[in-house]
Amino acid sequence: MNYRYNLDQTQARPVATLKKGDQWVMVVPLKEQYDAYKVHSIKGDYVLFEPTDYKGAILLSVKLPFPLNARVGLRETWNLMGDSRVTTIQPMRSTYIYKANYKFPNFPADIDKWRPPSSMPTEAIRHWFKPTEVRVDRVQDMTYDEIELAGFDIIFNEYHQPVDSTFRQWFNKRYSTPRPVKENGEVARYEAYAWDRMSFIEFNKLDVNRNYEIAYEPPDYTEVNWDGIGYKHKPLTIHIDPYVAIYTGEIE
Repeated sequence: MNYRYNLDQTQARPVATLKKGDQWVMVVPLKEQYDAYKVHSIKGDYVLFEPTDYKGAILLSVKLPFPLNARVGLRETWNLMGDSRVTTIQPMRSTYIYKANYKFPNFPADIDKWRPPSSMPTEAIRHWFKPTEVRVDRVQDMTYDEIELAGFDIIFNEYHQPVDSTFRQWFNKRYSTPRPVKENGEVARYEAYAWDRMSFIEFNKLDVNRNYEIAYEPPDYTEVNWDGIGYKHKPLTIHIDPYVAIYTGEIE
């Protein structure tokens, strides 16, 4: 069975330089988060959690986003050379072009609109990822080696010690915008993932974004009831420093 993963432009540019056999790291938040639990073990396609306070309790299981040794197609922002229409056709492979190969404003003259990764057909996928190892941890506990293999820059201090990376900004940009969770076909609530609380506040501009319902007056962020924030008149769950699946594997 083949799987799909949508690359954004921050990821797509370094991935575009990879060759068959190169190592890569893919990071995906777990759909179910147990903040008061810690990782116990990984069994097959599931990660098992146990309470942080005591042992011997019933373990909770969460399915991993992708099984090991799966073929994961890395979809990119794309289009067709000479055809910028948003229609579904079956062209020859040689006509596909990829936004990651160009830098603004030097796009092909006849391209006025790029197509999103989610619309990329299978025959247009040029990179397949085979995850051979996985570990689950808090996103803030990723190693700098993993972050670098994922294609992000490491920021060093004056003593040449790693202190930050561009990964943190990317993670918030991709995952901190609330996403709808539907029940019986209707939006019941929203969920978001963020590196930490302050970066969530800064990225989502809680002081001016009227989609949020919050019980405080800015800028007194210390009094925010994080369990009581709403979004578009629905409950919002914000997972701070969430558990993520960290896949290491190679490009096929």
